[in-house]
This record gives sequence, C-alpha cells and structure tokens, in this order.
Amino acid sequence: MSTPMNVVNRRDARQMSIDSERDFDTGAWLLLLQVAGSITLLINRALRLSNLNLDTWLLLETVHGQTRRPSELARAVGGPRGSVSRRIARLEEQGLVSIRLSLDDRRVKSVSITPDGVRVLETARGHIESVLAPVSDWVDDTERGRVTDYHRQLLKIVRNRMYGCPA
Repeated sequence: MSTPMNVVNRRDARQMSIDSERDFDTGAWLLLLQVAGSITLLINRALRLSNLNLDTWLLLETVHGQTRRPSELARAVGGPRGSVSRRIARLEEQGLVSIRLSLDDRRVKSVSITPDGVRVLETARGHIESVLAPVSDWVDDTERGRVTDYHRQLLKIVRNRMYGCPA
C-alpha cells in the first residue's frame, strides 16, 4: 500500500526540518507548522476533558464577555458562516450560549455566553493551562509579548490573503 504524497511521517518531517535549515523560508514555515500542529494536539487533548473540541472552545472564547453576531464570530474564528452557525446552534442546545433576535430587526441575531458556558470555559482554560504550562514557562513575559505581536501580525497578513480584507 503506498502512502499519499501529502502525508509526512514524523521521521520525514524531522529530516525535512534539518534539511531545510539551509532554506530559511521552507525551514521556518515547516517549524511553524510543526509547532502549531503539536500545540493543537495538546489543546485538543485538554479540551476533551471538558467535552469540547477546538472549534467550540474558540467560539466560547470569542463570545466570552461580549455579545457577537454569527457573522462576526465566523470572521473571528476564521470559519465559514454555515458551519459556525451550526456550531452555535449545538452550543445553544447544550445551554452554553444563548441566541437572541434583535428587537429592531428580527433577521439580526446576537450570541452570548451563558453562565453554564462560562463554567465550562473556565474549566477548559484550566485544562489547557495545565498541558501548556511546561511549554510556556520557559518563555519570559517580554519574549511572550514579542511572540504574541509577531503572531498577530502574521495572522493579519494571512487572513488578508484568505479573505481579501484585514482581520
């Protein structure tokens, strides 16, 4: 049985990383993908303890502390409106968010987190912090700020390329 060309095993990925150190762009992007993938796996494992997945956690984080329209949520989490709307409906069925219709325009909906949603979110944050603490403890606050600023700028550029407008 042959392996699809787009599937890279860990050994090959490590070798690609070593080989691509000569080529900054390829090596840097490969490392970024490896870090993002590894962190995503850690976060997903932690979120399972709260019966959440990455997509629902991102929605809860985005709506926490403010009321948002579904289109704003879709733009904020970088997902298609239809799938974000379905996730919002599931979160509402679970009692984690509430959806309200505007009094002025019944077509306009707003989404807010419920007290149960806040409790689930706070529990999930604790699980995430526990698995990421060893990763983030070695970075001081100054470096963390620089990395955060870099990632925000990178996200803005990537989203501009994806959607044709600033994030």
